[in-house]
This record gives sequence, structure tokens and C-alpha cells, in this order.
Amino acid sequence: MKSRTALILILASLIILPLSAEPYYYAGNQMFNISVGTNVPLSMTTYNTTTGWGTTFGPGYIEDRENATNQLMGGFGSINYEVFINSYVSMGAEIGYQFNYSHDNILTLVPITFKTTVFPVQTGRFEIPISFGLGFNYMSYDESSNLTLYTNLSLGFKYFITEDWGIGISTGINLVPELYFSDSTKNGLATYIPINAVVTYRH
Repeated sequence: MKSRTALILILASLIILPLSAEPYYYAGNQMFNISVGTNVPLSMTTYNTTTGWGTTFGPGYIEDRENATNQLMGGFGSINYEVFINSYVSMGAEIGYQFNYSHDNILTLVPITFKTTVFPVQTGRFEIPISFGLGFNYMSYDESSNLTLYTNLSLGFKYFITEDWGIGISTGINLVPELYFSDSTKNGLATYIPINAVVTYRH
């Protein structure tokens, strides 16, 4: 029992100490991130004239798995620039590119978002950023295209090899709503889980 309590206290101190340490960043610091990886179709909510509203989950085709999203795992990449407004918060913009195969067609997304990132853990050597992005998205599928809303939430871990350059990983959830005020039955919501490797330059 004592060893378990000691282990809990050690783990808690590893989390709390970075939070209470002197912050590494200051207002005016800048950061440039390049992310490349894959994305997993998580869910697809659409309207069916026979069954009404419904949600499918996970990658795959309905003919192979009844509750699949009709999309396969695809790729994701983004470029992000941000400026710190204080020691723990940065603001910036990000442009991304995503693709997923759906039968013989490719669904492509080009999101442009404005992002706010919080750095609750930052030691100079490693950090844990938590980001929220909101913007719009150009979506193309088959011979049709439209402009939609776009939002995402991400969590990352970075390790800095030098003072300026770092590497890391990130994941989260991307939400892509389609809204048609003239016909609500055309509305839909797609969600994806990106899994990325990240290269960061800061100064």
C-alpha cells in the first residue's frame, strides 16, 4: 500500500512540477509546425429517406461491414504558424490537406483554421500543447465540391532536440459539418481522428 501511494505521489509530482516551473515561452515567441500522417474515419451522420437519421462508425465499406462509414483510412498534413500572446497561450493559423478513398473516388478536404493553443506543460525540452481550431473547409468528392465549416481539437507531445528544432506526435478529432438551410435532410457531420508526426521550429 505504501509503495502504491509513493508511486502515485511521484507521478503527480512529475505532472505538477512542470506546471509550477518557470515558463519557457514569452509573449512574442513564434512557432512553425509541419504535420504529416494518417487519419481514421471515426463517424458519419447522414439522413436516409428510408431509415431517417443515422450514424455509421469506423473505416470500411457497408458491403463489407454493415455499420461502416464507406471511407478508408487516408492521409493528413498541415502547416501551422503561431505567435505567443503570453507565456502559456499562442494564436495562429493552419492550412491542411486530407484525403480518404471511398470506393473509386477520393474525398479531399482543404481546411483553413484559426487556432488557439495552450501549453500547460513546457520545460524547454519537452511540452504538451492542446489546440482548438475553427475555420472553413473546401471539400471535393467525385465531380462536386462545396465550402463547409471545420473545427478540430488536438493534443500533442513534443521533444526538442536543439534549442530551435523539435519533433513530436499529435492526435485529436476533426469535425466536418455540412449545413444546407434549404434542405436539412442534406445535412451531415463527419468526424476523423488524425495521427501525425510533427516537426517544429521555434524562435
